Amino acid sequence: MRKNNWSMTDYNNYVASEAIKNYTNYNQETQYSVDDFSDDELYLIDLKSRIPDISEEEAMIELDNAKSNESLYNRRIQGLREEYKEREDTIKE
Repeated sequence: MRKNNWSMTDYNNYVASEAIKNYTNYNQETQYSVDDFSDDELYLIDLKSRIPDISEEEAMIELDNAKSNESLYNRRIQGLREEYKEREDTIKE
């Protein structure tokens, strides 16, 4: 405090601002680009990456077939999101 010629209020404000900054940096949730896609978009992107020569019509048929079992489709999408998030984490490292 003496070195910087701070009053008690200045010091308290500094400590509070540092605490807030540390808290927000520590608790900031990681943002993934895969979260920008809807479930259907993610499914189609993944499908086209695995089968590059699939036509739009075939891809839509495959999407409709996958969605016929909602529970399985939701688990598949959850797995895809986790897989792509792991890839993003690996790239970031």
